[in-house]
Order: sequence, then C-alpha cells, then structure tokens
Amino acid sequence: MNYRTFTNYLFLLSTLFLLGQDGTSLLLQENHDFSLPTEDIYIQTDREIYEFSETIWFKAYILESRSNIPSQKNQTLYVQLRHKESKEVVYKGKYKIESGISNGSLFLEESLNSGRYTIEAYTSSSIHHDSFPVTSFKTILIRSQEAKVLMDADFDKPNYISGNDVKVNLNFYNNKGSNFEFEKVLIKHYRGTKVIGSNVLETDTNGDIKLYINKDYVKPEIKTTLSLKSIKDQEIDLNIPYKSEKQVYIDIFPEGGKLIQGINNKVAFKATDEKGYPVDINAEVIENETSILSFSSYHHGMGFFNIQPKANYNYKLRVTHPVERTIDVSKIEPKGIGLSLIENKDKFLKVKIENSGLILPINVTLAIQSKGIPYWQGEVNLNKDIIIVKIPKSDLPKRLVELTLYNENQLPIAERLIFLGNDSDLKIKRLSALEDTYKPKDKIELKFKVQNHSGKSPKANLSLRVYDNAFYEPDFYTDIVVHQYLFSNLKGRIYKPFYYFDEANKHRFSHLDLLLLTHGWRSYNYSKESLYSIKRLSNNKLEDSQKVMIYEYGDDKKLKKITSPMSARLVYPSKVLDYQIGIDGIIYPPLTENEMIYIKAIGIKEYRFKAVDAFEKIAIINKDKELKPSIFLNEKIVKRNKNDLLRYVSENNVFLDEVEVKGSKKRAANIDKWKRKRVYPGQGDYVCYQYNVLNCVNHTNGGYEPVEGEMYGLNGGRSIVYRVSKKEDTKKRIDKFGYIDGYELKKEYYMPNYAIEPTDLLDLRTTLVWEPNLVPDENGYINYTFYTSDIRSSFSVHLEGVDRQGNLGSVNYKFRVK
Repeated sequence: MNYRTFTNYLFLLSTLFLLGQDGTSLLLQENHDFSLPTEDIYIQTDREIYEFSETIWFKAYILESRSNIPSQKNQTLYVQLRHKESKEVVYKGKYKIESGISNGSLFLEESLNSGRYTIEAYTSSSIHHDSFPVTSFKTILIRSQEAKVLMDADFDKPNYISGNDVKVNLNFYNNKGSNFEFEKVLIKHYRGTKVIGSNVLETDTNGDIKLYINKDYVKPEIKTTLSLKSIKDQEIDLNIPYKSEKQVYIDIFPEGGKLIQGINNKVAFKATDEKGYPVDINAEVIENETSILSFSSYHHGMGFFNIQPKANYNYKLRVTHPVERTIDVSKIEPKGIGLSLIENKDKFLKVKIENSGLILPINVTLAIQSKGIPYWQGEVNLNKDIIIVKIPKSDLPKRLVELTLYNENQLPIAERLIFLGNDSDLKIKRLSALEDTYKPKDKIELKFKVQNHSGKSPKANLSLRVYDNAFYEPDFYTDIVVHQYLFSNLKGRIYKPFYYFDEANKHRFSHLDLLLLTHGWRSYNYSKESLYSIKRLSNNKLEDSQKVMIYEYGDDKKLKKITSPMSARLVYPSKVLDYQIGIDGIIYPPLTENEMIYIKAIGIKEYRFKAVDAFEKIAIINKDKELKPSIFLNEKIVKRNKNDLLRYVSENNVFLDEVEVKGSKKRAANIDKWKRKRVYPGQGDYVCYQYNVLNCVNHTNGGYEPVEGEMYGLNGGRSIVYRVSKKEDTKKRIDKFGYIDGYELKKEYYMPNYAIEPTDLLDLRTTLVWEPNLVPDENGYINYTFYTSDIRSSFSVHLEGVDRQGNLGSVNYKFRVK
C-alpha cells in the first residue's frame, strides 16, 4: 500500500462542485430530508425535582434549527406532561409564543404517581417526520411530599451477600428534627406482595432501635419495610446494601463507521455498567490469541486505540479491569474507503480519505451538513491510496456538523461528527461580588454584563433561576448551550453534559470529540432510489392554531362538509366576534389567554363542530418514538439531615404537616374552572366564573359547566350541592355548539421583598428566583435583587439565554445559606 500523502485544496477552481442556482449542492438537495423539523425547542424549568401540589415554572425557547435565532413562525406552543415509564399524558395545555419565547406554569395534582416525567413542547414546525426522534423535552422527577417520618440507617457492614445476617441501628425523627420516642415500629418482610415475616420493636428516648434481620430474610428478592404505629399510610423501605458483581458493557465505534482491513483505524470505545453509568476499564487487543496493544479509558469510561487489521486474522478485546471478560471485535471489511479527521484548527479542517483494496481512480464526494441542512460539498478524485483534504471553515456554522463521504453512486459510506466551536456565543460576566455564605432572609444583589463576540451589547432574552441544590442534579445539569449543541443532535445517554462547555476544563474539546465518536456513529442502509427522491412531509402535521371543522346535515340526514359560505359567532368571556367561513368549512378562532371560546353558527340550519385535537396528532406522530437523548437523572433524592432541620426550626414556627388539610382536589378543580366546558343560557345549567353562582342573573353570557356533587351559590345567597337532572338530554344540546380552550394564563412567580414585608413568618422557598424574561439594558447590564429564604442549604444561580442573532450564552454560580 502506498502511504504517501498530498494535500488537495478543495477550492472552486481546483475541484468540481455540483451546485444549484441558489449555491447549494444538487446532491445534498436530493438527499436532504425536507420533512425534518425546522424549529428546535429548549425547555428550561425552575428546578429538576418537584413534589406534589407544587407548580412547575417553565420557559421555552423556540429557535430556528439552522441559526438558533428565535423563531417567528408560530404562535402556539403545545405542552404536555407525560410519565416516562407508563407513557401516560397527565397534562395538556396551549401557551402563547411571542417572538420565539414562551413561558408558563403547570400545577402538579396530588393524584399523580411519583417518578420521572417529561415536559414536552411542540410547534407546527418542530414535529413533522414520523421517524425523527423527540428532542424538545425536559426530564424532571416528581416525588411525594416530604415524609412525616424520616429514618437514618447505620449498618454493621458496608455491604452484604445473600445469606448474611444483618445488624442495623435505626433512628426515626420527623421533618422538624424531633425524635419519635417510645414508638412501636412494625417490621415486615415481603416476597412480592406476600408478607413472609414480621415483628414489632419500640424506639428508645432517642428514637433509636437496634434491628437484627435473620439470614433467611437477607436476599435481594425480599423487601423489608418499617412503619410507625402512630403514623398511618407510610412505609419506609430498608435498602440493604448488597454486594453484586460489577457488570461492564463495552461498545466500539470505528471512526467513519466501519473497520477496514489494511487501514490504520481509529476505534473509540465506551464502557458502562448495568445502569448505563460510565466505568473506567483497562483492556488489550488480542490478535490471533496474542496481545498486541493495551489501552485504558481516560474520560467518563471512554477512550480510543488504533489498529490496522490484517487479512485472515481474528481480533478480540480482553478487559482486565474491573472485571475480566473477552469481546469479539465487530466485522472487519476486507476492502473499502476510510474517513478520519486529522485536524480541526481555527480556519481549516483536515480530513484523510484512505483506500484499501479498491481499484483506483475513484470519484468520491465529501459533504458537510447540520440538522439536514447542506453547507458545503466537494468532489474528490481518489487517485492515490491516501488523500488529505483541507476544508475552509469560513462558510461553516459554529456548531456540530456531519461530515459524510459518498461513493460514486452517491451512497453514503462513512460519516463523522465534528464540533466547529462556539466562540461566537454570548459572553456573560458576573460583576457583583457573591459571598460564599449568607444568612436566612439576606438580601443578594446580582449584576451581570452581557456582550456578543464583537464586544457589543446584544438584544438578548435571558432567564435567571436560583434554587436549592437539594432539588438539583449538578452532574446532569444542562442549559441552552448544551441542549442546542448536543441534545438536539445526538442520540444516546450523555453523562455530565455541561462538562464539555465549562471553560475550566482545558481538555473539554478533545473529550467532546471522543463523545462525538461514541455517539454519532451511524450504519447506513439506504437504497439508491430513496436518495434521489425528496421525502414527503408527514400527513400528521400540527396546525399553528386551533383548527375547527364545521359540518351540516344533508338531505339524507348524514353529516357532510358545508357547501356554501356561512357565518359563525365566536363568544369569548370578554368579547363577541362574528366570523365568515368559506366552503372549506374550516375556521381558526383567535386564541386568548385563559378564555374558553364558544362557537355557534348563525342561521337556521343545524351544524356540528369538531375541534381538531392537536395533542391527538402529537400522540400519533410520536407513537413508538423514543425521547432522545436522555440524561442520567439520579432518582436518589438528597435528604436533609437532622442537623440541617434543627437549624431553622424554632418554637414559634408552624408547619403545614401539623394541620390536616381536606378538599385539596376541590381547590385544584376551582383553579381549573376556566378549562371546563362553557355553557350558555338555553343550553343548561352554568356557573359564573366570577362568583361561582349557579345560573347567575348578573352573568347572562353563561359560565362553566357545573359538576355533580360540587357546592355552588344561588342567586338568593344560599348554597346547594349540585345534582344533574336525569330528564335533560345533554347530548343534543352540546352537539350544536363548539368549545375551544384558549391559551393558559400567565402567572407571576412570587418573591418576597423583606425590605418592606415582615420577616417573622417562616419562608421555605426552595426556588428563590424564577425570572423568565430578562433583557439587558442598552449597555448590556443586568441588575437583579432578591432575598434568601429560611432554608439553610447550598443554592445555584443560573443565567442563560439567546440574542436576536442566535448567539447562545450561560453562566452558573453557587452560594450557601447558613
């Protein structure tokens, strides 16, 4: 094989470019998937962990896929909350988009199950293609409210195996730090749902018990629980630390996609445990039972080695640490063309194209695209075994791109992901001093300076959040920079994603390249015909606004589309609009915040209205889709220890868990009254929105539909429990009308001002600041003042956002309240 190299400069005069009239590649126009989403959505929440009966505050950045510029294409954001395991959608809502930004809130009902949930957001331009993965989501954890009983466990061994006896000292205390003295503790052992053993112990004056568990109950398949006699409906799992053999899974990723015989292949690898967490390994390459090289992981379980496979040789990987195992190397191609990145400098990319076993010359094509959008292409005459291609970066986007190699038949044969930098992003600098520690209800003043890469003050929209680290997973933190550069491009799970954009990590770009090698590999299985045809848009496309279809009865008494123009009356709580409808029978009523719209046809004919449910289309499009990529959200919650609890408890404080609160579901239903079906006079009973009066004589424009068993006021001042009349035929009257929910109402997050408000009330806010819309002044400055709560903990400060040119930026800091 000839290993001599030469540099081939792909400029306009020295190569053949296949360009269309608009300057883009004809080949890439043919291969480009025009049904890919044209908008990316990044969702930010006030924190990552919530409890029931709390409110999730969120902000959505709707950005153009190509430029990251805030999009002006859509006005409606469809948001749903879905349980990640069961896939059940527990909330749906529509939110107003203004200049590419939307923000809102949603309340977590007590009826929800604990576990991981995803907040998903969609627009008509962010979800098209049936096979495109869902990337516009945020994973959160919802747990039950803080338990009335807390327990610390001190085992006599660091870990156990099946058949060991267990001795453990247990301490029980409440969420104010007080011990449970002389309490009866019931211990149960379960196999599945069946109780196979139990006993009762009593705590001492310190709330302690010494528990001995016989070896017959010490097995991973047996669950042990504890409960206090005085506290009903709360069982605590005793998690016995079992010792298990470490499982290691290794995947290898040849650069370009395939191992080719006779070529010096760069092979990246990734080692993980049974839960998907990275594992550091030591290993060696075995060639025909002989070790030829050793290698180790050096970043989050990842690393690489170089190998030049020989004909008729067998290759394996032998792991020597932390476990011993042997792995067969994937298929080695006897001949082919390899692609590798040599250099990624400021002005140029250097790429090596290497031939093994194929008859030369061969014409190949290099193409660079990002998110389905073509940026650059050049044809190369491969008349040597090795060609070095130098590609100018001046016209390439500062982001993650795909470098793809096509053969003479325009079929992709190799691909490589490359990150071209983010030096054009916003520069956010904190100017105010931030103390290491503060006192409860202390005043904190923040000052930031925001500049673009030219040093000018940009027109930017940013958000600020400050919250308790007990509700935050720092190892898995993500922000708008991480999401747009990594999450919207990559598949697979990413460990510590923020690491790659933290300037304190001097090797972050080389480690990022390793991440791309282990996450960006694709195996192609394309037909030639598919590459020459533009893929059709999905039929299940969302509408930007609420779509309503109108039908009339024909002579055969069957429903059909209207055949002549007609008028409809749109009745809002605050206004009435008359709307002219064409013969297509479709209407898009203007949506407003927190108002249900009632639609009635004007005329003597009978019409039926059908509102097209956008969320039903979302469910159809997303059927069998995975949410990608995913992060490692740790479900083990940080529990406050007894000392932290005691620090902010005094005799004058009243805790909510000491009061039995009833009717919470009724309160939630009352808050939700605007979402109920609107009823107008003549349709049946209604309840006015303002005073909750049944058939209110002061609100003759109607109200929301009453609920069986709820209590409402009467016009005379009395109250009754509502009962639905059994004689009333509700189906006929409802079918004649149409109802549409408006946008969800925007609310303001409450933050106290202790300069003027009393300080003697207990403040247990875990989110100190939620400010979704901050705009720097004309000089780029942001000033913000807030107060700490009574919680003594570590807090994080996050500021992030985007300017009108699509430049992204973020900073984060920490402080402690003692």
